[in-house]
Amino acid sequence: MIGHEFVGTVLAAGDAVTRVAVGDRVLGCFQTACGRCFFCMRGLFHKCDFSRTFGHGAALGDLPGSQAEQVLVPGADLVLRPVPEGMNADVALFAGDVLGTRLPRGRRCRAAPR
Repeated sequence: MIGHEFVGTVLAAGDAVTRVAVGDRVLGCFQTACGRCFFCMRGLFHKCDFSRTFGHGAALGDLPGSQAEQVLVPGADLVLRPVPEGMNADVALFAGDVLGTRLPRGRRCRAAPR
């Protein structure tokens, strides 16, 4: 895998997790966010007061890297996204990279018609 993004299958989920379930194929980006702080409530997840980054040590939240057999994902409801049926793992991994690095204005972009 490249970077700190990941693709995998949910093996377990806490009681507060409602957007993904055991058995779901998901992708995640390098950064976590709480979804509840001042910045998250305004959609500025990259500025989250409680942000943590996978694999960057104590300075960025002390989460282990995501190039592992299993990853514990804080804020899973916000961080994880279901992978569409039939999507190639490499494409899903790239999507995980885009989730964390898009500019805040990216929300206004629309997918090109097929």
